[in-house]
Amino acid sequence: MYFESNSTSSKEIFYDYVEKAIENGATKIVIEKNIDLNSNVEKIIVNDTNEWLTNHIVTNYSKTINKMNIIGITGTKAFSANAP
Repeated sequence: MYFESNSTSSKEIFYDYVEKAIENGATKIVIEKNIDLNSNVEKIIVNDTNEWLTNHIVTNYSKTINKMNIIGITGTKAFSANAP
């Protein structure tokens, strides 16, 4: 599953990633606006991808997530940081 981030500054970058995600086996994409694809991948069109993802995780995985140790890793422009 591939999610459009509504914080993506360039939609061209997003479309490049969609194609790569499909090439790498994504069977669904969650997007805010319909796009034309040369693929049979399932499109889930929502108003807010971040809100949809949050609700999807809480609804389907809350028991599992409550048992997990979660580590956050962020990065931009070849820099990354992680929390100890």
